[in-house]
Amino acid sequence: MRQNDNINNIISEQIRQQAVDAEKQAYLDGIAGHLSELKVNGLPLDGNHLLGADLSYGAELFGLQEFSPKVQTDILLSLAYFRSPAFRERVDTSLGYAPGSYMNRQDAETYNQVVERASEAYRDITFEVENDISKSHHMITFDGRSIVRIPDGNDLHELDSKLYSSLGVTTHEIAHYIYNSAASDSINPGVYHQGEGETLTPSKHYGKDNSPYNRINESDPPREQVADWYAKKDLERAKDLYEGGILSKDKYDKYVQRIVGMSPEQLAEHEHVDIKLMHDNTGFERAADVHAARMIMLQEGIWNPFGNEPLKKEHIEQFRQRHPDSRIFEYWNSREATYFLNTIAQNGQEKSPSVGQKQDVQQMIQNFDSQKFMNQLSQFASVMSGGGAQEVAQLEPKQPLHEDNRQGGQGKTLSAETLKAVSAMNFEVEMQSLNEGQQEQRSYGHHI
Repeated sequence: MRQNDNINNIISEQIRQQAVDAEKQAYLDGIAGHLSELKVNGLPLDGNHLLGADLSYGAELFGLQEFSPKVQTDILLSLAYFRSPAFRERVDTSLGYAPGSYMNRQDAETYNQVVERASEAYRDITFEVENDISKSHHMITFDGRSIVRIPDGNDLHELDSKLYSSLGVTTHEIAHYIYNSAASDSINPGVYHQGEGETLTPSKHYGKDNSPYNRINESDPPREQVADWYAKKDLERAKDLYEGGILSKDKYDKYVQRIVGMSPEQLAEHEHVDIKLMHDNTGFERAADVHAARMIMLQEGIWNPFGNEPLKKEHIEQFRQRHPDSRIFEYWNSREATYFLNTIAQNGQEKSPSVGQKQDVQQMIQNFDSQKFMNQLSQFASVMSGGGAQEVAQLEPKQPLHEDNRQGGQGKTLSAETLKAVSAMNFEVEMQSLNEGQQEQRSYGHHI
């Protein structure tokens, strides 16, 4: 009798979970349908207008009550986007194919892999609060759970941060559920293999040789821009530590003074820039930044990625005016950014721009002396992972989704404000002692 009760309880729970999943799918698919017809006019849109649905109902349905309405909207938009017809078409074109066209077997398998993983994001991702915005990250635990740790958005200082709002922290980290370097059915696109043979996040050949995502990490950003971006990022981190009482004013002032005598060239040539270049040159980071930029443009009424209007250069220019610190402008100029966001999103008819040659990261590594390289690799790992061993649960293979016929930049000088602020490169190393022990030990994770 007891065994029968247990079986009945299991069946009842399965039925209940199926009903909840169906309710979540209907909610997200309704958002995608609403947004496919939405016209934007350059003015920001609030959550209820964007979603075309009750935000409080969605927050309760997905267990997001502890997050602010802005963060709730970020999450629900990304989950709906991953289930939308627009996203599926972008997977086609990211692989170098016109939507609905014939693919070879390997590329069709990649398509199925990405689309199915994306469609299940609503069920697979758990959202947790990370109090330190600079530690926001996506992780996969040893038991195969996918966790996105982000601020709850209730801290007005973090919401007002131009740098982090330009990065789109919430949507960026959600994108790492699909675009990362470790999960068996995730994607790390790009034609270049970082440290092949050295286990440094090897990239995966993605679609046709000239496909947009195969070219997504084709060019190196100027070192000066990398140094400038991370100096600004760590300046905000230093201010947060100082204002939170963790860092003394005397020590903070010393960081400020240290950078005053450094020229832009000296800062750009600092050895830690190489670590940042490794991070920013990975295909999965650039793919996550592309996704975040799309979601920001949607919420600010610049361009609707759920609709049919092609992205134009003037859209990118509007985005640049509002978010000059977006990392896509570290990677690409406006024309290149338009290409990577548009041809990944449309049918690839625009002629691809000529981008600079990328330095082979293996050669970069070989230029280091051994001790310096080990130190840098350790620091790189702290940026790229949430700590702990690099074991990742092997996820079950997915069933095919495709039909049978598919189976066969110019550099800029560092600002005076940045130079007078803080040395991002020295600051990160010396702040490790303050952060030690705060990071949970996870099997895998990617940081901002």
